[in-house]
Amino acid sequence: MLLKTPKKILLLCFVILLIPSISSNAKELGSSPSETAYKAAKKKYVVMRISETKVKMRDNWVDVIDTFLSVYLEYPDSERGDDSLYMVGRLYEELYEQSKNKKDLSRAIDAYEKLTQNYPKSTLTDDARFKIANIYRYGFKDFASAYSNFDTVVKKYPKSDMKLKAEEYLKELSKYAKDFKSNDTKVGGGDKKEEVVRDTKISGGPILTGIRTSSYEGKTRIVFDLSENTEYTYGHIKADDQKKLPYRIFIDIKKGVKSGAVKEKMVFKVGSVTGIRTGGTNSGVLRVVLDLVGHRDYKIFPLKSPDRIVVDISLTGGMAEDVAKKPDKIENTSPTKVPKLTDINVIVIDAGHGGKDPGAIGPTRYYEKRANYKIAKYLKEYLKGRLGLTVIMTRDSDKYLKLKSRTAIANKSNADLFISIHNNASRSRSVYGTSTYYLAVTSDRKALAVAARENDTTIERLTELDYILTDLMVSAKRNESSLLAKFVQDGMVLSIKKDYSSIKDLGVMQGPFWVLVGAQMPSILVECSYISNPREEKRLKSDKYLKKIAFGIYKGVEKYIKEIDKAKENW
Repeated sequence: MLLKTPKKILLLCFVILLIPSISSNAKELGSSPSETAYKAAKKKYVVMRISETKVKMRDNWVDVIDTFLSVYLEYPDSERGDDSLYMVGRLYEELYEQSKNKKDLSRAIDAYEKLTQNYPKSTLTDDARFKIANIYRYGFKDFASAYSNFDTVVKKYPKSDMKLKAEEYLKELSKYAKDFKSNDTKVGGGDKKEEVVRDTKISGGPILTGIRTSSYEGKTRIVFDLSENTEYTYGHIKADDQKKLPYRIFIDIKKGVKSGAVKEKMVFKVGSVTGIRTGGTNSGVLRVVLDLVGHRDYKIFPLKSPDRIVVDISLTGGMAEDVAKKPDKIENTSPTKVPKLTDINVIVIDAGHGGKDPGAIGPTRYYEKRANYKIAKYLKEYLKGRLGLTVIMTRDSDKYLKLKSRTAIANKSNADLFISIHNNASRSRSVYGTSTYYLAVTSDRKALAVAARENDTTIERLTELDYILTDLMVSAKRNESSLLAKFVQDGMVLSIKKDYSSIKDLGVMQGPFWVLVGAQMPSILVECSYISNPREEKRLKSDKYLKKIAFGIYKGVEKYIKEIDKAKENW
């Protein structure tokens, strides 16, 4: 892993702190539908924030905002309705920091206002009003409106933790007192909630300006961006096997037209959607048709600021029947498993780093990616030649792969094991040894430091993502992974010690490695040596040493397979 000079990055603790569910007013919600949806939105938000590329794209921000809005629209009377609106406002504020578009601030105010009107008894209402005041003060330089809203915080929420700050700001803005009108008439006017309107109808000629797609948490989301709010109707058409027509969802947009940027026909595969078609009808409407793989549950609803129509389609329901009718041709992409008594037949080996990512660099400028690749190749030869396994390499040359692409290869290949090969690094050249990791949340600073280097991030970001990893690892095969890690670590140390001295067994550890997140099979990450240590860097240049490492890993895999088979027999 390439050691880098620490950068000044925004710690994600701010991200976590601003999410209402982990504040002091956290709610005991169990696993209600609204709570599940809110957690999915929260996770989606943080995943976007930690991605240096995703966070720069407006579409990603709007997609996350839509997800929180969906929670509010679908569960307006739930415990998460106010939290979701608060997050919408906060996200628009954050988006403004990048876009500098005043409309984003107006949308933030709209969300906060809706929160105060619909949830007058919420513990977030005073915070929302305070934020509105701050936006007027610092965003719009509308000091009279700022004064008005700070005044509301003081008078309407006397027990608010924002009261003292609001009083201080009122003194600073006292010269604008004569210009403001009290908010008392429009804030919390009784207990009547604003009605959630699903299909608002406004005349005009809306333009379909764009189509966005994404899949997340068991849903495919299609967003149709519009130039204005509009009247629309929707429905579905069953599949027609004789005419070879798929199950379809349609939306008719009254007086709608599409912009030149929107294609009449889009063919792709996003979740259960295989294509989208647009075209005019004789009755003067713009029809949008979504082609689906089989029948799916779906929801369609409008969102404002900006105007758009959102389609959420379940990824489950009727899939088995549809796949049986039209099976995917996977013979050439999925490996053929060797007929054996054991269930372990396919192993994916990931040679860490590659291409533009050299990994760690040794004292004599030897690149980690080279050692990783050679070890992976030797390991492949041992596993194929001695155990008769099907072995797939995530990279068969010096090329760059994203972390998530490596795990995806293992999942698509229906692999039984996933092994990621790396070599460690430290700022101290005296540090040396070998270790093996499996995916888990940890508080061990040394393990976190290794994970931070491999993830190209900071320890702070890792510890702040613990709650996300906890959710992601629910289905992870942790017991099997820890057993595999133990056998591989023991085998590797034993193999190297036969021919080399000064071998330090650092043992098996846990760590939040992104390359292991999402693996649907037992998976480990092996740190074979410290390339930053002069002695171990020199050894890593030797094919003999690399083969000893690969042989040790192979012996560990062999022992793991035997142990699994023995357990099956005893069962």
